[in-house]
Amino acid sequence: MNTFQYKRSKTFYQHYGKRLFDLCVAVPLFLAVFPILCFAGLLVLITSRRPIFFTQVRLGKDGREFDIYKFRSMTVTKQKSGGEVFADHPDVTWIGKILRRTKIDELPQLWNILCGDLSFIGPRPLLPESMERCGEVGRKRLDVPQGLASLTEVNGNIYLDWDDRWCYDAEYVDRQSFRLDLEIFFRVFLVILFGEKVFLKPYQGKYKMQQKK
Repeated sequence: MNTFQYKRSKTFYQHYGKRLFDLCVAVPLFLAVFPILCFAGLLVLITSRRPIFFTQVRLGKDGREFDIYKFRSMTVTKQKSGGEVFADHPDVTWIGKILRRTKIDELPQLWNILCGDLSFIGPRPLLPESMERCGEVGRKRLDVPQGLASLTEVNGNIYLDWDDRWCYDAEYVDRQSFRLDLEIFFRVFLVILFGEKVFLKPYQGKYKMQQKK
C-alpha cells in the first residue's frame, strides 16, 4: 500500500484537541441520532432491500486505507466506485434522494469518527486511485485527518472542479485550527438547509497559481 506523508509542526489542538473534540461531539451525537439511523436503515431495506450500507475503501491520514460507511442511496447494481453523482442521477433511489439532500446518508460515518478513521472536519477521504491525478497540491491533504465535512464542502463541493477542491483542501491544511473547524462545523448546517450549489465559490487563493505552474 502506498502512503503519502508530510512533516510539519503541529499545534496543541492538532495533536490532542481535535481528537478530543471529535469524541466529545461524536459520542453524544451518535446516541442522539441512533433512532434516525435505525429508521433510515429500515427505509432503505423496505424500499430497495439489501445491502443497507454502502462501503468503500478510502484513504485516511498519511494514506492509510480504511472502509467508509454510508447508507446505500443508489440501486444495488449501480452504486460503484468513481464518478460524481448528482441528485437527479437516474440510479439514485427516491429514498436515496432524501438521504443525500439531508446528509443522513453520511451519518454512519459517525462510526468512522469513533474508530479514529475520520475527524468531524477535514478533507473528504478519496479513493486510492484518485491520488494519481491530484498533483502535489492535492497530496498535501493527507497531512491531516480526513473528515466528515470539509472547507471544500461549504464552498460548493461537487460543483467545484477538481483543481479547486485540491486547493481548498491544501488551504485547510495550512489554516487548520479550532476556530476554523468550528466555523466549518456550523456552516455545514447552512449547506444542509440550502444545498451545496448556493454556496459555490471557486477557489482564488495562493494554491490556484501553484496549480497553474
